[in-house]
Formats: sequence, C-alpha cells, structure tokens
Amino acid sequence: MTGHLHLLAAADPRTGRTALGAQSFRAPMHVGKGHWDGDGSGGALLVHTVNAPAGLFAGDAVDWRVRVEPGARLRLVAPSATRVFRHARPDGEMSPGEDARTDQAFHVAGAGAWLEVWPEGFIPHAGSRHRQATCLDVAAGGGALLCEILSPGRVASGEAWAFERLRWALDITHAGRPVARERWDLAPVERPESLAGWRLEGAGSFAGPPFYASLFLVGTAGADPDDPRWQALHDLHDASRWIGVSRLDGGAGWSVKVLAADGAVLRRTLATVRATLLGLVRG
Repeated sequence: MTGHLHLLAAADPRTGRTALGAQSFRAPMHVGKGHWDGDGSGGALLVHTVNAPAGLFAGDAVDWRVRVEPGARLRLVAPSATRVFRHARPDGEMSPGEDARTDQAFHVAGAGAWLEVWPEGFIPHAGSRHRQATCLDVAAGGGALLCEILSPGRVASGEAWAFERLRWALDITHAGRPVARERWDLAPVERPESLAGWRLEGAGSFAGPPFYASLFLVGTAGADPDDPRWQALHDLHDASRWIGVSRLDGGAGWSVKVLAADGAVLRRTLATVRATLLGLVRG
C-alpha cells in the first residue's frame, strides 16, 4: 500500500488564524478535522493525523509533505502509536521483501510560521523492518518543535529488541544551513552492537529496556542559553530517566534526548519537557 499526507497551512488574512489551504491524503493515512488550540506557543491549528490500519506492513510506503506558510501556526498530533508489523510469508517465515517506509518533509516558511510535530510512539513488532527519512527545513523567522518517540518493541508481550531492522535518517536545516543530521541503523540480532548505549537494563532504575525520545527546537534565537530553565531540564536527569540537552550549531536551536525506564516515565517526562520548551519560545 502506498499512501500520502500532504498539508498546506496558511494564515487567514481576515482573522490571522491558521487554516488548511490545501490537504490531500490517501490510505493508510487520514486527517481529522482541525481546530484552534490555545495551548502551547501562542495558539495553533491542531490537526490529528491517523494511520487507519493502525500500522504498516511489508512494502507499505507513506509520503508526508507539510508546509507552513508565513504567519501560520500548525500542531500535528496522533491519537495512537504507529506500529510496524512482522514481515512474513504465508507460511510464517521471515520475508526478505521490501521494508516498510516513511518519508517526511516539513517546511516552515518563516516570518512567524510555527510547526509542532508531536506523534505518539513508534512500536516495531517482532520481525519487522522499517526505513524512515525525515527532513525539516525552517526558514529564517520561523520555528519548529519536532518530537520522535521510539519503543524497543511490544515490551508487555516480551518482544523487546525483537524487530529485525530499523533505519532512520533525519536532516534539519535552518535559514538554508544544515544544523543537525542523524543516522540510525539498528539490527538487534545481526548487529547487537548497534544498540550500544541504549540497552541499559540493570543501570539505575532501568530494570527493563528503556524507551527513547528525541526533540529538536529549531529557529529560537531568542532562547537564552543561560536561561535557568535549561538547567531545570538537566536536573530532570535521575536513575529512571537520562536526559541530555545540547545547543545546535550557530544557535539555531536545541536538541533534547531522553531515555526512560518505561513508557509511563517517558510520558510524564515529555510533558514537562514540552512545557519547558514552549515556555522558552514564548519567553
């Protein structure tokens, strides 16, 4: 199945509020009706994105294209986790067929434009394979908050580290200049060393496999690096959650990484992190 989700958010010249100037989607993706959300960074159009079959199968591909025009403010959320299911032949054996794939391109056009992408977690099932490529381009004068959440698998079903392979790529540019680039290639069985630094069972309160989140706050030149709220984020670090905060090159924004002992700890931590980051944006 090949699907897509294409959105164009623009400010209504009469009211100043954001509306979807254009939208197009095809299964497995669906878009819910947007509404104005006063929460967060000065308010935004809140749009729910839904993966109707609740997951991706072998060979599925989804293409995201989201553009936020000057003055528009868009917040993308999802009501449930994204799952990638086992690659299997009818006889139940592993299939060498094509990976599931997600390609995402987000463009924030500048001059007061704002985009927040905050999905639920990504859960790779046992035997699954997935490739994801994300590009975030923020023009001068715009801002964005991008969050990615990754589970080690269906932990409650005993499937931690049971996926076959995950390959993720992320590129971020600000004002036409590259400011962040990440590449993951995780293969627990074939290359267990690819999980080094993540498999923390037995360290601190990590009795089981930890859950991971990555956040990027981009285009926030007004966020003072000496603001005490950055130290408050560092101070969240304890035995059940490990947190790292670093500044992007040239002061283009910030990167926050979180490892949490379980999903509940991660959810509580991210609520605090989000509130802190949006507080920095508002000043």
